[in-house]
Amino acid sequence: MEENGTLDLVDVVRDRLEAAGVRDVFTYLPDTRRHAEFCAIRTGVPGGEDGYFDLAFDTAVRLSLFFARRVELDAMADALLAERTLRTVPLDSANGSYRMIRIETVKPRPVQWDESGRNVWVVEATAHIEIKEF
Repeated sequence: MEENGTLDLVDVVRDRLEAAGVRDVFTYLPDTRRHAEFCAIRTGVPGGEDGYFDLAFDTAVRLSLFFARRVELDAMADALLAERTLRTVPLDSANGSYRMIRIETVKPRPVQWDESGRNVWVVEATAHIEIKEF
């Protein structure tokens, strides 16, 4: 486990996407002047915790993955691959900061972006994790 105990969910998702063949994956929204094509992983504020009798807590973390590509079929293909990867590949913490309980995904869809000519598809998911106390 890392000394600072940082929640590494986004880093794990990035690593799994790259291993699946998705290119240009960032854990932040990159400067589009330097990166014409990208996948950006964004998280929402973790939801409330649901407690269980064994004193474990399920925290819902919202993930949004944006795929910006010049060709729409490329954006769609990457989004479909990412959604399948989230559902089928283990997303266990690399540093022990959380335990994955389950993940729920939403069917990928195109979204309006800007006037740059990029085609953007999004995959949304909710990861239910047990955050480890440090």
